[in-house]
Amino acid sequence: MQTIVLGGGYAGLRAVQLLASQNLPVILVEPRREHILRPRLVAAAAGRIALKEVSVPLARVLPVGVRHLQATALGFDPETAAVETDYEMLQGDRLVIAVGSEANLSASGAPRYTLPLYSLEDLQQALSHWARLEDALQRERCDLSLLRWVIVGGGITGVELAAELVHLARRWRNRYGGLAEAIQIHLIQRSSRLLPDWPAEASDWVTRWLKRHRVIVQAATAVRRVRADGVVLEGPAGPEELATQTVFWTGGSQPVRLEEEPADLRDKSQFLRVDPYLRLVDYPRTYAIGDSILPFNPQLNRTLPPCGQLAVRSAEVAAANIVAESRGEALTAFVPTIERIALSLGAFDGLAVVDGQVLTGTAGWTVAQAADLFYFNAIQNPLLARMAPELFSGTGLPSERQ
Repeated sequence: MQTIVLGGGYAGLRAVQLLASQNLPVILVEPRREHILRPRLVAAAAGRIALKEVSVPLARVLPVGVRHLQATALGFDPETAAVETDYEMLQGDRLVIAVGSEANLSASGAPRYTLPLYSLEDLQQALSHWARLEDALQRERCDLSLLRWVIVGGGITGVELAAELVHLARRWRNRYGGLAEAIQIHLIQRSSRLLPDWPAEASDWVTRWLKRHRVIVQAATAVRRVRADGVVLEGPAGPEELATQTVFWTGGSQPVRLEEEPADLRDKSQFLRVDPYLRLVDYPRTYAIGDSILPFNPQLNRTLPPCGQLAVRSAEVAAANIVAESRGEALTAFVPTIERIALSLGAFDGLAVVDGQVLTGTAGWTVAQAADLFYFNAIQNPLLARMAPELFSGTGLPSERQ
């Protein structure tokens, strides 16, 4: 039973590795040559880790025998599991859609004037921006609006980025003094609190941490417009304008759509509609996983926010079901749960929730680092994931909707 997997992110790579481990033929359709470690984009964007640490060559992590078609999927037939790419047509017995998510640049002007952090290209753009700003500081000809750094979105990525910029600002103040003392960091959150999907205790703690480190947190505030020279906000006190030329957009994501995909496969939020076994509704030969779906827990009767942890788990269930189909066995329902999630606030500081317990400071940072390192090693040696699947699935990777 040949399976075609669209997308080589967290969900797609996990599905490919598991299917190949059961000796099923797999084709991965992924235009990139590398697997991006998206949580590391934030640290790299602030200059704390090197660019080379943000990705792993797919050739290093794909099992022997897997065909990697470096092409872009244009469309698919959910009934026949056929795929059209910009290179060739493919026909499989099963199809897995794992094309992920992208920044939802919803405010006017955001696509043109903001810096998202979803890809290596986004990272390069951010690093080029810092290089120009640092050059202006060195020449002491820096427009003050360049020293007001605005982050839109108070989910995991936004909070981690704010913390990383705290450390970057400290380094620049020590290095340049003078104008660098004017650096301001603003974190804009549309909902009433940061990390709205986390326990209130965790949200309150991280808000205090950020304020203690000179971050201006503006909750219950929406971005109405982004211009080349600033942002227009709507907050509790009414409209406000911030002069800035540095706006990072972490304020939400949306599922990626293929250029020529069939109609009526998605819900009103643009997620692909799946049955309990992760097959597209009415199309049992096609599965959807990762950020392409909105995880629903029937026991809790609620949806959960898409994240890397659930992306990996959905891939595990889909792969197990394809293997079961090949053997004529019963399928397993996907019941999403999140037992642990963590974020880093820079060196030796972080926040985690493990089995309902909030861990802060060094303890929270340790959980975040352990999850990152385990994932990094597990994708290169899948035996680790089979030895401790609960650890492999335990990382709280960002994929947020504000």
